[in-house]
Amino acid sequence: MRKVVPFFAGVLLAAFIGAAGQYQPVAPAADAPTATPGALVAMAPTPTAAQPPPPTPTAQPSSQATETPAPPATPHPLPTATPQPQAAQDPLAGWGWKGMTVSPMREGFFTSQEFKESIDSIAALHVDSIALVIPYTQSGLRSTEVRRTYNTPTDAELAFAIDYVHAKGMKVMLKPHLRAADGTWQLHIDPPNRAAWFKSYGAIIKGYARIGEEHKVEVISIGAEMLSLTSELHNKSNTRYWTDLIKELRAIYSGKLTFSAHWGPGRELDEKAQIAFWPLLDYIGISAYFDFPTDGYSREEVHAQWAEWERTEVLPLQQRHNMPVIFTEVGYRSVSGTRLWPWDWTLGHVYDEEEQAALYDALFSYWSQRDYMKGAFIWEWRQNFPPGNTYYAVKGKLAEGVIGRWFGEKGGK
Repeated sequence: MRKVVPFFAGVLLAAFIGAAGQYQPVAPAADAPTATPGALVAMAPTPTAAQPPPPTPTAQPSSQATETPAPPATPHPLPTATPQPQAAQDPLAGWGWKGMTVSPMREGFFTSQEFKESIDSIAALHVDSIALVIPYTQSGLRSTEVRRTYNTPTDAELAFAIDYVHAKGMKVMLKPHLRAADGTWQLHIDPPNRAAWFKSYGAIIKGYARIGEEHKVEVISIGAEMLSLTSELHNKSNTRYWTDLIKELRAIYSGKLTFSAHWGPGRELDEKAQIAFWPLLDYIGISAYFDFPTDGYSREEVHAQWAEWERTEVLPLQQRHNMPVIFTEVGYRSVSGTRLWPWDWTLGHVYDEEEQAALYDALFSYWSQRDYMKGAFIWEWRQNFPPGNTYYAVKGKLAEGVIGRWFGEKGGK
């Protein structure tokens, strides 16, 4: 998740506008004309009652305020999209993961009626994969003990959730999220005793590998945004510990493995480029809160910035390891300016579901043209958030329709 704050404390920010509309994406061609943000029609869905504050993405500095990564030593020309046959109706047919993220709001959430209603609603959007977040905590950045927190599901609750998602015809990703209880960002968790920390964390992940094997889970993300514990540059021993853990997981679990790496930018934040154990996994996973310092949010403008991010951040990594890529987490809030700070859950701008919808349309229309991109998990679903909420939740907003059309049989048409 993202992530802007280092813990699951969220603040429900709400603003209100008059009438909601439905965003109409244009056909998903790479050279499509600029999408004007005003193409809206009346929209019916209305969210239900208010909900406690949500877990939140981790705060990250803007790319304009942090160190910019050095350009690659050799050019990385953007790949040419494979032409889609005329008969193909789904522009995301190459995606194995049309995903949505569901986080437990409280103890017992994964067996609640609200959870079941959430999964039923998500299934109606043609989502084919659910990322089930499993929260964990530790007392501080230097602690070696990883432990359960107030909303960590029991094994029985998690098994129920997995089986319920499968019964609805969707795949499952298990996605442990570690937070520091003192409020510091988990990207910088840096225990001096690596062996003790990996023993504690590894026992937890191996437990979920056993559950995953028993319940035929399709993919496990073995961690999320922990640069100080994953970076080869930060600590040479990191790679050895992850290598040993992955070997143990492979002996238990026969499904796919990935890691949800922080997107960057700059050496202090670019986790994805500093992981040396990618070849031991099945996908490069990126927590993709890339920003778009553009004047507007037309498809043309956002595509141009996506092309730059691909050239400098995504394609060099993909070509270095020759591996498929998944955006294990990507999301936008329904506020004006969310394109500039997509990670910032505290952004106090005015309610704007149109910009949120346009960014999702540009995400799908751009990355549907890249054969190495195999999917994305949207952050995130909230079943009972009120109308006018400015959180990442898409239910009842224009973005819900955009996602449903892109994930549906006819894609964005």
